[in-house]
Amino acid sequence: MFLHILGSNSLFVKEFYKMLSQRFDKNEHVFMGHYPDEAEYAKLDGCQIVQSRSIKMPMYLYKSDYIIVHGLFNKMVILALFIQPWLLKKCNWIVYGADIYSHRKENKSFSEKILEYMKQRIAPKIPYISTTCDGDWKLVQEWYGVKGKKLKATYPLAGCNSELVSKIRNSQKDSEHIHILVGNSATITNHHKDSLDMLAKFKHENICIHMPLNYGDPGYQAYAKEVIAYAENIFGKDKVFPLTERMNGNDYLRYLNQMDVCLFNNDRQQGMGNITQAMLLGAKIYIRQGTTMWDHYRSLGCDLHDIAEISSFENIVQLVSEDDAQKQQNINAAAARQDMDLKIHYWTILFNTMKGKSNQ
Repeated sequence: MFLHILGSNSLFVKEFYKMLSQRFDKNEHVFMGHYPDEAEYAKLDGCQIVQSRSIKMPMYLYKSDYIIVHGLFNKMVILALFIQPWLLKKCNWIVYGADIYSHRKENKSFSEKILEYMKQRIAPKIPYISTTCDGDWKLVQEWYGVKGKKLKATYPLAGCNSELVSKIRNSQKDSEHIHILVGNSATITNHHKDSLDMLAKFKHENICIHMPLNYGDPGYQAYAKEVIAYAENIFGKDKVFPLTERMNGNDYLRYLNQMDVCLFNNDRQQGMGNITQAMLLGAKIYIRQGTTMWDHYRSLGCDLHDIAEISSFENIVQLVSEDDAQKQQNINAAAARQDMDLKIHYWTILFNTMKGKSNQ
């Protein structure tokens, strides 16, 4: 039995849950994490869910044949693996990004230093390391000294439904305003304020600033309020549209489809689901050059734009305009990676490798 340590705080989790429930043996997979929406998952009649705060958590760590840690965040999981290192031999750490970039954080609190110490001790003993972005493999080797076998992980999105994406992309859009998305979440690594400063020179244009701020690090609501106030001070309340409520995957696709331009000023691997889906919908994408994401998308054949270019723009046309051929190239490159059969292929390899089976 595979124990997936994974909470329901991201858009892709339900799609991943549905994929394992429908395309794999649902009795072979158990999800353990924080699931306040467990009733919604129960309607899918899929894999078993165990709440991470349940007293059953230690039992499942031992009962499972394999443990897949989707992002090494959970303090109790890190502690459990640290004090019970014999569990590590059946683990696979899927690197998310935020779980390794905490390494470079300055002025860590005492508890953060303890957690980082424990991660440093357990990481080299984990036999399988999976990444969603190839550049993170080098970082996790450098920062955590991992020695495990490298595997590929790629999560399904609502964007895997090509018919739905095409239908939404071809639906009628607002042509009277320029819709600009800033960031993917309420985390400081989005550098919202820097992005808003870049856009300030266009404040008198007919623009709408959209900011997804409906999730983030613990206590993210305070940061979200700060960013909203900052944006409204520059552009006025009538041009700022923060997203503070959760959406399901299909509704979020429709939300992204409004966007003409998307700015992802993240200084680390983050928001790739948002970037990929916005690309599939034909938005012009700006991300920060020098990140592992930049290299990742370039390797896929995507021709994205460096967010630093915006500082030199003299008019809104430069911000929005994009060659049709370039836009289609990005759509095609992103679509090729969202094929559900391809994702199932990667997960089959991952599961079989952990089982010691041949992937021939």
